[in-house]
Amino acid sequence: MKILIIRRDNIGDLICTTPLFEAIRRQYPQAYIAALVNSYNEPAIQGNPHLDAIFAYTKGKHAAGESVWQAYLRRAQLLWQLRQMKFDYAILATSGFATRSLKLARLLAPQHIIGFVTEQANSAKIDLAIAHDEGSKFHETEDMFRLLAPLGIFGEIPRLTVVADSALVDRLRQQ
Repeated sequence: MKILIIRRDNIGDLICTTPLFEAIRRQYPQAYIAALVNSYNEPAIQGNPHLDAIFAYTKGKHAAGESVWQAYLRRAQLLWQLRQMKFDYAILATSGFATRSLKLARLLAPQHIIGFVTEQANSAKIDLAIAHDEGSKFHETEDMFRLLAPLGIFGEIPRLTVVADSALVDRLRQQ
């Protein structure tokens, strides 16, 4: 089984998504689990022991040191690479209906897309939909964890996982 978790927004929200990685790994220890994130929040999940891979793309507005066109070309190449991986599930890990994440997921053509829908915003392309109308009543971590129901994952939510860069830790200890 191949699962891709798409989380496009800020670092704090991405950290609140890390319990999903562990919960999926516990339920499906042999699964290939990857995350698709922005380049500026990628370091927040580097070294996460529950992920097999992290894929990051650069938004045009964050393309420092290269042209916007180069950033878009690299993104297109990454999306083509991910499409070739033939994911079974893409999880749109965003509070509420995630239009942009859904567009990315559709380009990757997974067998199933898991995501939130509301009465006002939904899509038939999210074939494993979770109602989000009550989602604002939950902490971000609890809200994200609800996305695992279609995978048969329920129960206690694992802790957040942030792994320090070991080289940096060693250097700081030496100082």
